[in-house]
Amino acid sequence: MKDIDSSTKNAIINNLIENVLSITVVAEDGIPRMTIYEENMISESMILKQSICDESDLKFGGCIASEFNIDLIDTESKVFSNNLVGKWIYVNLKQTFTTNDLLYPKNTLYPSLKRRPGNTESSKTWCLFWGFIDSAQRDQNNKNIRHIVAYDRFAKMYQTDATNILYNYIKSGAKFGTILKGCLSIPISDHVNDVLSTVINKTTNLTLNDMPIFNDDWLKDNSNVTKGEVVRMCCEMLGGFGVIVPDGSSSVFDIVFFYDSNLYGKNAESYDFYEQLYSEEYITYGYNYLLFSIGGNSRNEKVKKLNSEIGTRTEERIYDFTENILCWQESDGTGNPTTSNTNIINLIHDFSGLKMYAPQYTPMSATLDGRPWVECGDTIRIVVNQTDTEGNYIYDEKGNIETETVKSFMLSRTLTGIKALTDEIEAKGD
Repeated sequence: MKDIDSSTKNAIINNLIENVLSITVVAEDGIPRMTIYEENMISESMILKQSICDESDLKFGGCIASEFNIDLIDTESKVFSNNLVGKWIYVNLKQTFTTNDLLYPKNTLYPSLKRRPGNTESSKTWCLFWGFIDSAQRDQNNKNIRHIVAYDRFAKMYQTDATNILYNYIKSGAKFGTILKGCLSIPISDHVNDVLSTVINKTTNLTLNDMPIFNDDWLKDNSNVTKGEVVRMCCEMLGGFGVIVPDGSSSVFDIVFFYDSNLYGKNAESYDFYEQLYSEEYITYGYNYLLFSIGGNSRNEKVKKLNSEIGTRTEERIYDFTENILCWQESDGTGNPTTSNTNIINLIHDFSGLKMYAPQYTPMSATLDGRPWVECGDTIRIVVNQTDTEGNYIYDEKGNIETETVKSFMLSRTLTGIKALTDEIEAKGD
């Protein structure tokens, strides 16, 4: 969740005055070259799609490219062309709202756009997106309108081959941190640096950053792989989800962990109103067993099932790592074949296993008011009023409407509109 204090959040939810969207086109050197304002945007045409997991069941790794759509219209001051394709942009949303600070009468104080009777006015600006324009097609019915589609840096990573890079890394026994950073084209967050500093072997004080990766089988018969796939596999090994966080005029790479969230605590985003809501009657849980390929001529020739040894759930819920080539290895680098890589086992037992076991949420989809500070991976709570078979509210003994709370994660979201924001969110899970 983006940084916001409770008073500002409540003021935006309850006392919003207006939203103002701007798109800044930047040059290769990062210097802003042009800013597009709402006079050149078709009303409410913004669509922002973001996701960390869009599969039918919970799958770790993330690294799914965000997509930004908007319709631009020519004016006398700005005429758009196909030259926009390939340009880098960042998108800001400024929200203006009234605060709880009282505005006291004075002889020299008069109402204005910045002063309204009763309360003072404030604003908060959010960077919604940072990426490149992939297409700028002209509308078939109105030549003055262009449909803009942009993606973040993950899209570029999936277009960049990393087969030779990974081959050289693994052949030389490269470290986990070197592989992750070597396939990224943007800075990493302080949070990721802290994660890489985690000790996964307390006997040798081996950190995650310095964990060597060995894969003799893949070296003998390697398959093509992109930078985006390598980064996703790194995040999957950690039980997290790779995301790109827009940060002003730049962006950074971060990893979201469910274990860092408290589904029932104050960090969850709460909604007491929804336009539409569908929730399952069951709960999706994390994983307590993991499948690894440990050598052979194919990824499935020799498979080991590893108990994460986390938690007390007796029902097996198995996560499949056999397609993750960074885990697909028979040797731990000591020269002695093992039934599974010792470092990988330590990683699962001391770090990733807890994060993969922890999630429990209700699969659901909902249409809610758009809140730009909420991000994929955040925990959410939706309060639902209880009704009888005829649709009438059910009241308790004190005359209050009985409610239940749907507790889940925001795994995917589609934020639409400009002046009026709507969030369509989803959390799948079998």
